[in-house]
Amino acid sequence: MIYFIWLIYIILSFIISSLFLKFFASRIAKIISFSLFMSLFLTTWFIFPGSKDVAPGISLIFIDLISQNDINFLRLLRPFIILFFINLILSDFLIRD
Repeated sequence: MIYFIWLIYIILSFIISSLFLKFFASRIAKIISFSLFMSLFLTTWFIFPGSKDVAPGISLIFIDLISQNDINFLRLLRPFIILFFINLILSDFLIRD
């Protein structure tokens, strides 16, 4: 069941990121916006340090904002940057005008 939920989440992330392609006219802006939103939605990380469970990064950001005064974005920044550059390279090949 959990794999089905993650599959739906990935498909919805792709659809939402693809919708942002309509807002931009230039190819570079399309590639950067698609990569940014796709990376934002697909970044996953451990729920808390030392845990075996992972969750989407966007939900972890919201939880950190609500529950703590000390926001630890650095633990989410590394996977986001890696995914952003991977998406940027793949988007360059896939997005054509």
